Amino acid sequence: MPRERDEIDDDDDSPRRRSRRDEDDEDDDRPRRSARRGSADDEDAPVRATGSNGLATTSLVFGILSFCTGITFIPGLICGFMGLSKARTSGVGKGMAIAGILTSLVGFVVSGAVAAGGYFLYVQKQKLDERMVAQNNFKQLGIATHNNSDATGFLPKPYLDESRRDSDPPLAESAMKTKLSWRVTLLPYLEQASLHTRFQRSEAWDSPANKPLSQTVVRQYADTDTPLDPATRVRCFYDNGAIFDSRFKITLNGVTDGTANTILYVEGSDKAPWSQFNELKFDPKGALPALGYPNRDTFTVLTADGSTRQLRKSINPATLKALITRAGGEVVGDY
Repeated sequence: MPRERDEIDDDDDSPRRRSRRDEDDEDDDRPRRSARRGSADDEDAPVRATGSNGLATTSLVFGILSFCTGITFIPGLICGFMGLSKARTSGVGKGMAIAGILTSLVGFVVSGAVAAGGYFLYVQKQKLDERMVAQNNFKQLGIATHNNSDATGFLPKPYLDESRRDSDPPLAESAMKTKLSWRVTLLPYLEQASLHTRFQRSEAWDSPANKPLSQTVVRQYADTDTPLDPATRVRCFYDNGAIFDSRFKITLNGVTDGTANTILYVEGSDKAPWSQFNELKFDPKGALPALGYPNRDTFTVLTADGSTRQLRKSINPATLKALITRAGGEVVGDY
């Protein structure tokens, strides 16, 4: 009997049995259809890139660093182009390589602009510092001149010759050039009393005894750009109404144009040994000498009241001549 039941079950074509057979057929068909579909899709689909592009990544890193250093833009560009070439064959990292190239270029431009701006500010600061040092040196010369005037009653003569009197005939220009400068006179008031006593004041500035002393650097006379050079640009105008006179002793009370409107010392364009009389002879009707550093548009002056000023080289010559005279009676406006 059991055998017959099994046979009956196998031959049973009931709905329940048919449903089970249909489900089994579907299960059998599903993997086969999926396999067929997969093989067709694999033939048509593009090959997906795998792996990484280290050159592209390195290029981007160097590009970012170039914003700070600037110099890394070079390896950034090299790695970027190499990474771009690799991306063409591997299909990986093209966007990152392009980003690295662009970042390197922008970083170079930005860092270059920052460096240029920093250098410009540094140069401007250096110029400002040099001007401040020059003005401070001129102020110390003004104090020394006033102290010398208080001690002697007179301003120093443009050249040192203690044996001459006001009534003596003026020296020839060639003879003046051998004399010691007013700058030697001021040495005791610039904390250089020992150096002052070693000069032979009756001898020429370049005598065997005096010339070696002229190689001593006196800070107040030195240039700000060449502080170890014993030569100087600090000059004075003399004769023909200027505050320094080669024949007569001048007092501060004799500066009737006003000490604030009369130039005491000026910055010349060329250098001279600081101990040598090599000053600027004033010619009211002639051309004015070149003043100030050749590469600057201003020059420093010290007025007789001890004030320092920066004057433009484009100043009206008539105004500058009015500032040179001590008792010319000119009206000096804004300058």
